[in-house]
Amino acid sequence: MNIAQEKEYKEAMEAYQEKNNEKAQLTSTLVELVNESEKFRMRKLEELSKIVNSNT
Repeated sequence: MNIAQEKEYKEAMEAYQEKNNEKAQLTSTLVELVNESEKFRMRKLEELSKIVNSNT
């Protein structure tokens, strides 16, 4: 490999790593949001359950 190819390879690897890090960060954020959404959904279901049970 000559110097230009090595530089191009290094730049490509850095760009790949950067995209991988972005992907990991976005995936982590998505998982966090899904967990928050699930907690919220469960709270609402519990509230509805209490309302239904108090009316019977």
